[in-house]
Amino acid sequence: MKFDAKEIFSCKYLSKNIFQLPITLLVATVVLFPLIRIINKPHLYGSIEEETRECNIFSGHWATYHPKEPYYNNETCPHIIDQFNCIKFGRPDREFLKLRWKPYGCELPLFNATEFLRLVQGKSMAFVGDSMARNQMDSLICLLNTAGRLEDVTERYTSKDDVFFRWWFSPGYNFTLTILWSPFLVKVTGADQRGRSFDGSMNLYLDDPNDAWASKIEDFDFVIFSTGQWFYRPLTFYENGHIVGGQQGGKYIKDLNLYGYKKAFQTSFKTIMNLKSFKGLTFLVTQSAKHFEHGEYNEGGNCNRTRPFTKEERQGYNYGELLEAMHHIQVDEFREAEKEARKKGLHFGLIDISDATSMRPDAHPDQYGLIYNKNVKVIDCVHWCLPGAIDTWNEFLFYKMKQAIHKTRNIFQLPITLLIATVVLFPLMRIIDKPQLYGSIEEETRECNIFLGHWASYHLKEPYYNNETCPHIIDPYNCIKNGRPDREFLKLRWKPYGCELPLFNATEFLRLVQGKSMAFVGDSMGRNQMDSLICLLNSVGRLEDITERYTSKDDIHFRWWFSSNYNFTLTILWAPFLVKATGADLRGSAFDSSVSLYLDEPNDAWVSKVEDFDYVIFSTGQWFYRPLTFYENGQIVGGQQGVSKVQDINLYGYKKAFQTSFRTIINLKRFKGSTFLVTQSAKHFEHGEYNEGGSCNRTRPFTKEERQGYNNGELLEAMHHAQVDEFREAEKEARKKGLHFGLIDISEAMSLRPDAHPDKYGLIYNKNVKVVDCVHWCLPGAIDTTMKCEAKEIFNCMHTSINIRKIMALLLLLPSTLLLLIMVFLPLIQIINSNQSSSEVYVISTLNSTTAETRNCNMFSGQWSPYPKGPYYNNETCPYIIEHLNCIKFGQPDREFLKLRWEPYDCELPLFNAKEFLRLVQGKSMAFVGDSISRNQIASLLCLINSVSNTTIHDNAGYFKLWYSIKHNFTLTIVWSPFLVKAMDDDPYGYDHSLSRAMNLYLDEPDEAWVNKIVNFDYVIISTGQWFLRPMNFFENGEIVANKRRKEDMEHNLYGYRKAFQTCFRTIINLKGFKGSTFLVTHSPNHFEYEKWNEGGYCNRTKPYTKEEMLKYYNHWNVLKSFHDVQLEEFREAEKEARKKGLQFGLIDVSEAMAMRPDGHPGKHGHLYYNNVKVTDCAHWCLPGPFEAITIPKGLLLFPCTLVVVVVLIPLMRSLNESASSIYGTNFESVETRSSCNIFSGNWSRYEKGPYYNNDTCPYIAEKQNCFTNRRPDREFLQWRWKPHQCELPLFDALQFFNLVNGKSMAFVGDSIGRNQMESLLCLLSGVSHPEDITTKHISNYKDEMYFKWWFYADYNFTLTTLWSPFLVKSTRAYLNDTSLDNAEKLYLDEADQAWTSQIQNFDFIIFSGGQWFFRPLTFIQNDQVIGCQLCQNNTQHDFYGYRNAFRTAFRAIINLKGFKGLTFLVTHSPNHFENGEWNKGGACNRTMPYASMEDEVAMHIPYALEELHQMQVEEFLEAEKEAKKKGLKFVLMDITDAMLMRPDGHPNKYGHAIDKNVTINDCVHWCMPGPVDTWNEFLLYLLKMQM
Repeated sequence: MKFDAKEIFSCKYLSKNIFQLPITLLVATVVLFPLIRIINKPHLYGSIEEETRECNIFSGHWATYHPKEPYYNNETCPHIIDQFNCIKFGRPDREFLKLRWKPYGCELPLFNATEFLRLVQGKSMAFVGDSMARNQMDSLICLLNTAGRLEDVTERYTSKDDVFFRWWFSPGYNFTLTILWSPFLVKVTGADQRGRSFDGSMNLYLDDPNDAWASKIEDFDFVIFSTGQWFYRPLTFYENGHIVGGQQGGKYIKDLNLYGYKKAFQTSFKTIMNLKSFKGLTFLVTQSAKHFEHGEYNEGGNCNRTRPFTKEERQGYNYGELLEAMHHIQVDEFREAEKEARKKGLHFGLIDISDATSMRPDAHPDQYGLIYNKNVKVIDCVHWCLPGAIDTWNEFLFYKMKQAIHKTRNIFQLPITLLIATVVLFPLMRIIDKPQLYGSIEEETRECNIFLGHWASYHLKEPYYNNETCPHIIDPYNCIKNGRPDREFLKLRWKPYGCELPLFNATEFLRLVQGKSMAFVGDSMGRNQMDSLICLLNSVGRLEDITERYTSKDDIHFRWWFSSNYNFTLTILWAPFLVKATGADLRGSAFDSSVSLYLDEPNDAWVSKVEDFDYVIFSTGQWFYRPLTFYENGQIVGGQQGVSKVQDINLYGYKKAFQTSFRTIINLKRFKGSTFLVTQSAKHFEHGEYNEGGSCNRTRPFTKEERQGYNNGELLEAMHHAQVDEFREAEKEARKKGLHFGLIDISEAMSLRPDAHPDKYGLIYNKNVKVVDCVHWCLPGAIDTTMKCEAKEIFNCMHTSINIRKIMALLLLLPSTLLLLIMVFLPLIQIINSNQSSSEVYVISTLNSTTAETRNCNMFSGQWSPYPKGPYYNNETCPYIIEHLNCIKFGQPDREFLKLRWEPYDCELPLFNAKEFLRLVQGKSMAFVGDSISRNQIASLLCLINSVSNTTIHDNAGYFKLWYSIKHNFTLTIVWSPFLVKAMDDDPYGYDHSLSRAMNLYLDEPDEAWVNKIVNFDYVIISTGQWFLRPMNFFENGEIVANKRRKEDMEHNLYGYRKAFQTCFRTIINLKGFKGSTFLVTHSPNHFEYEKWNEGGYCNRTKPYTKEEMLKYYNHWNVLKSFHDVQLEEFREAEKEARKKGLQFGLIDVSEAMAMRPDGHPGKHGHLYYNNVKVTDCAHWCLPGPFEAITIPKGLLLFPCTLVVVVVLIPLMRSLNESASSIYGTNFESVETRSSCNIFSGNWSRYEKGPYYNNDTCPYIAEKQNCFTNRRPDREFLQWRWKPHQCELPLFDALQFFNLVNGKSMAFVGDSIGRNQMESLLCLLSGVSHPEDITTKHISNYKDEMYFKWWFYADYNFTLTTLWSPFLVKSTRAYLNDTSLDNAEKLYLDEADQAWTSQIQNFDFIIFSGGQWFFRPLTFIQNDQVIGCQLCQNNTQHDFYGYRNAFRTAFRAIINLKGFKGLTFLVTHSPNHFENGEWNKGGACNRTMPYASMEDEVAMHIPYALEELHQMQVEEFLEAEKEAKKKGLKFVLMDITDAMLMRPDGHPNKYGHAIDKNVTINDCVHWCMPGPVDTWNEFLLYLLKMQM
């Protein structure tokens, strides 16, 4: 929720309006209630015993799983090392890749790389252990590589060839990943610790942790221990410096093999708990199984099985006993450590892979890896193939991390709720104060026009993509593949005048279009641009070609693509003229055939398809150069070749085509999307046309002067004007209808790029003859710029605002706002406080008049009304229709039953929206429990969502099925239980439909078939009833209590029915761990007429009953009402009990609606058999058919929250969960109010970790502050950190900083001390992003470049500058050319320096820092009169008079600066530390330690006038702050004086220049970099967080 007024949006922020506060409070109120429930969750970690009360994901089996392909392969992950790369080295079978771990009683979610990276954004993770840890980390790298490319940054920390210590970094997510080699976890000595020989002896110091990991992990967020294999080697153990035994040789301790193993984990856990600043999550991965058979690795052993062990086979497994012993030791030590960790607030988690891995002898490399012992290749039955079974370890890790990160403690419910509500208020207030969505084109040009600019050199390491990273580049545009030799055309980037065009960010683009659809409409230029977009997005969200779902896969003119990760659809709709066209060759294989255009009729190729698209992009023009004949109203009006009835006929058709297209899209009934026009693209044939030997073989862009002679320039300009004129008129009309139009004006930019076409390096043909292409654009190339422009325009459409010029319209919203408050707030109060059943609030039954309430709309009371549009799906679009429900397939002649829709009397029942449904259930699970009617409903639901999300059947066991949508991580299942309670019969599934044999129902025992499955489900839907018409014996407490033999035994029948629901509801309420929502679908009626189902009964009606007809003719009404009343009574009682336990029950009352539909059954057009004889089916429902009316209404799915709550809350909570750590950091508790902690009062304490950066990692250190380049010998001054007395100062976090300043600008105003701080900031940020030096855009005089610097971070749209103004007020500026200190400088104390006042009006942050220049000779001028001087000989000397007045004038200037709304900081005076003389008299600062405290030696070394200068600054600041407040401005004080006074050791001294230079002046004013000046930016980040 970050908004930028200057760059990201093309229109200004609008001021806050009087409705901001009430609207904000309204939304915050709606958010509060669900937040309380979110926070009221179990502890972060229970003990291991507590975890097992829930589903244990580590107990299960390996089941067949047929994915299209594994998560990754050698092509998608180039990081698989040879040791684990089984496929590369010839493993022939693939069955080991088709198995997936299935826990008993629950599901293990698939690994989601994007979600994982969001969880770890801004964090770090270390695997600690042996090569198994490396194996798992390599798996994780490959799993993540599809979503966020990781870079190998090992060489920053160690040798790049060191395979034992590897470091990886994801720049997109600021995520660091490493392996710290430590196979024993404790200190070790002896030969070959890297494992090249397996038989050397080693010494283990069991009470001493290995420094290889212990010294590095203190600041890591996740630490994963994984080791064990090396403990099989010859070892000697030491404790307290003395030998205690060994695994080979004399043994002094029983079970010594396991003793060292146990002690190593004890020491490791103790070490991590005692690390002072470690706050991360610690995971233990248990011992991994090895599977050598017929001998050890060096005795001919192998593991050449090709399938997993069964549990029986595993019993004979050689290593089973030892593995079990090692596993017990690990888990025992983990349990003890976890208890101690809890006391310290640390989090430990167990990833118990031992059982799962012990069953996978088939998943090792065996002979298909590369591992050596003494240069001899050996069989590997220890490690695991990649991809393979080890990927499951990271599924476990992902599951456990989500558990840990997304839960918190009950005790903090209220304060955390209030805190989050406060955080929510801020972005909500900004949402209301957003920019206007679109100004007119004239309004847009008042801001920076991104389409006016020039092409500038831009030396990327590489373009956005290439042939390897994007396999979708088609041959006509693939210039590099087709032999183009030069690459200079790739090294240019469009630079608008006066602003920056942000780099294309694929992740951000996909987030903006998530769940949406985009259509390019036009000719091959639209295809060219779409192909560019596909390649730009491919690195983040791989797009699948789904063309064959819509048309022939070989049709290159209509292409469809889909991103499953982001649910984003992309297409090109071929319509080169936009209007109807007839004639030969409309696909373009010959360029000279004539075409007839019907200028007033739009082309149905796009009109029929775009109505439901979110973005439509028109891009065409090239085909209007062809021979054309134009028609209007069916009459010819002219042609481009031949007699013309219309002047300028060339442009007439072009203009009319756009008129018709724009008018069409404005008048489409359902279209609510955004429409973009991409203007005419230039072609650059020289020396002839395409068929006359023309070419475009230039290798650099045109200058604007060269373009003047461009052959097609005049025509391009005319076509451009025609497009823009029509766009302007259309945009006005679109606005009236609330539609959004945007212009992507590429004509100017592309007219300058004759070098960027394929020329002869494309593949385009005319009549099978290859031609030179100077029309289209190479990929990658200049056309990628059009996508940056498009992304920027999409930003404008995504963010709407309140327009201050429509304030009168807002006044009309006040009554509706108050009404909304009442409507939303009242039900919430009722939910929280009322003792009444929520069925009375939310669900109103229609069969019992006593419950027919009118407080809310009753969607279950209504009638069936005509709906001519027909069904949601059919046989072709849905593969899930069950045979006996497929009425159309089996000959149902009429279709009238499909043209009806349920219409409630008092409100509208919304159409089913598959996208919205899937968003609501994303990441969740739903179980239907009951009989075949329940299966009927789930089949309907599958068909309804199939258009958005294809599902895969994961489990298919007769009456038990499970479906899974990978795209939405949504699980759906049917659990067969027709009686809900335990039932005994020879035929429990009902294949024998004989009614002579009675079923035995145990009414007080729930059916284990569903009880064992639903505990982890989010939604459970109960639906049954038909089977209670059978003969039954009822049992309670093991004794028979009643029986029901005939259908007429209604009393007994209802007794069993009632008791079954009682037991079912009671079981759900008391089910330990169940937190889901439960829905009851009421009894579904049958409609047999004249006879029973097996006695010739039928249902051949073809229209529904009215309510009167139903009561009059429906024979089964009384039976239905009895069943319904029983259900409703039991539901109400259960709901009351459920509410006491915080559970949610909802009622879907279908009985009356379905009783009115005798026409909706299959009848004789089903496929249902009894004793091999086909029977009439008047119980189930046709698909498609009336059953769609009872698919879960979204209002009930959200029960008991309203839709408003979910729509507002879910995105906000997701945003808060993902970014809380990056915005507020891990030290959130230290961000306190000023009154509770003064961060500027403290002392310097030891900090051994060293600096944030160095010369190698930061190129921005100025030579004069680069103490190490200039050979400063000591490093002690870097090992101190500022420690406030009463709180902690958080470490500087570059990602946090960028999140706060994203889209903003910051200026340092002052002297070289301000520049010193800015350069420190550049270095601190360099670990995340590097800026572009844009100084030359702002400075025309090259001499000023050393005083004025401008930097721009394109990734974060953040501008940083230093504005040189050492006095802050106007001066003669003689100092720029005269370094002598004898000449007095004139200061105009009542005039602020234009060097900064002329620049800062639009800046967001201003940081004043100055003072050092006020020690010079100065002449003071006010009101143009000399009023005194400093360091002069006359009688009007006023020492430091200028200092006070300069700050007074500067503060006054910024307060009165028109339009300035930024945040102003004052950095107080930075002290110098000259001793034994002034700076020019031999003074130096050669101390190497800070002063101990302000009370120590400091009093003896306070620089001249420091106290007076500091006091003047603070006094002027406090006065200015009062005035600023009156104008709504904020001033913030950064009081660094005391802290820096204690750091005489932090200056360059004589190391501010090369030692071999003959320079006698020491620098005790500025600060070394890295050094204490970095603390200033820690202060700055802290204060920014406080203010923002």
